[in-house]
Amino acid sequence: MSGGPSCKYCGATNVIRYGLKKGVQRWWCKSCHRKFVDNDALPGMRVAKAPIAFAVNEFYDGSTIKDICLSLQARFSIYPSESTIYRWITRFSGMATDKTRGVVVSVGAQWEIAETRVECKARSYQLLGIMDKSTRFLLSTRISAVLEPKDITQALESAAVIAGRRPEVVSPQQDSEYLDACAGLLHELSSQNTMLKVLEGCTFHYNYLKPQEELGGFSPSRRANAQVEYQDWYDFVCKSYV
Repeated sequence: MSGGPSCKYCGATNVIRYGLKKGVQRWWCKSCHRKFVDNDALPGMRVAKAPIAFAVNEFYDGSTIKDICLSLQARFSIYPSESTIYRWITRFSGMATDKTRGVVVSVGAQWEIAETRVECKARSYQLLGIMDKSTRFLLSTRISAVLEPKDITQALESAAVIAGRRPEVVSPQQDSEYLDACAGLLHELSSQNTMLKVLEGCTFHYNYLKPQEELGGFSPSRRANAQVEYQDWYDFVCKSYV
């Protein structure tokens, strides 16, 4: 239909009006046979992309969920619950992992391994990270109540798959700002599934979105010549259904 919106599910323009719901025009896509509303929300969601991306970014930059709620009220005049914000975070963190799985990176032969302790509401955990020394690209993480030699072996194997090579040298990293930042985000969580999703989001945020001063203001993914590039969480959210 000429002049109508593109389908938010498949991008087709072969759409027709499909009545009103609470005064809002709905559309029907003849290509994928789905109904949708022409707004800035993603398929199946009611909230626009900008506040969702803002909330996820603020969380991974270290803001508390309560502060994020207040910021959303002030900036976007929306009032999501804390549980809703956590659902946004875990949903898009999981999608970020799926979108970057299999991405080819170019890393060096010297890797660093670090670990830190995470004190959560229910119990304490040990968090392990393996990072390429030259690009600062985080290759693998593991979290466990007690880290055993097999956990380190599995983490190294996972890192080798992502890197497409094995290291020549693996040295201990005494201080890891990244792992400490992750530990701070995991501190308030009690669900292990949520913890794993947040850890995935931390890795994506660090590797693909966060400029590093020691890398000349570039992200580790840029230094590692990753095939996928995102500007920020809003860019990712917008492209997440593409």
